[in-house]
Amino acid sequence: PFQYSKYTSWIPTYNGQEANILEIEPGRWGAKASLLAQLIANGHPDSEGKAQVQLSAEEKRRVYAWLDLNVPYYGTSDSNYLDIRGCRQHQPDDFMATMKEIGQRRCASCHEGAGKDEHWLYQLPNSFYVRLDQPELNNFLQAPLAVADGGKGTCGTDVFTSRQDPDYQRIRNAFKDLEKRLDHLPRMDMMTLEDQQVARN
Repeated sequence: PFQYSKYTSWIPTYNGQEANILEIEPGRWGAKASLLAQLIANGHPDSEGKAQVQLSAEEKRRVYAWLDLNVPYYGTSDSNYLDIRGCRQHQPDDFMATMKEIGQRRCASCHEGAGKDEHWLYQLPNSFYVRLDQPELNNFLQAPLAVADGGKGTCGTDVFTSRQDPDYQRIRNAFKDLEKRLDHLPRMDMMTLEDQQVARN
């Protein structure tokens, strides 16, 4: 399952969720509640008491401000996708409906509630988010796929005996249009096609 870093205390805002946004007790999150700030303040001494972290006062203030600003992931509040949840929650077209339908047919015997609603997928372990690059590495494609064809085979019996299974192909192929869209107009934290080519060379 998804784990938060022990070094920072903040309000999770993945895709606009803001799970603990009403926890407003002073010092509940930010620099005061974050282990990272404590390590920076005391120099993170080694076993002999010698500081391992040495930052200037200005550098310390920058880290503390980052923590107090809720550890922003993006360097700007601008977005190429202002119209979607959290300005970043990309999914293939009809993805939820596809997963619901396949879940009802192929997964309900092992997963209680599978396909019951459009969001059942996110109730599964390791399904807090959907991986867009190399989508075949998402747990919902790895777990039900047979080990013999590169999967994890962790669903008890192999739901997909091979990558050629029509439902496996349907889920995997659902990402192709989204991949093209993001290649043309990347999210703010994604490399453009030109950047990817430079990185390869």
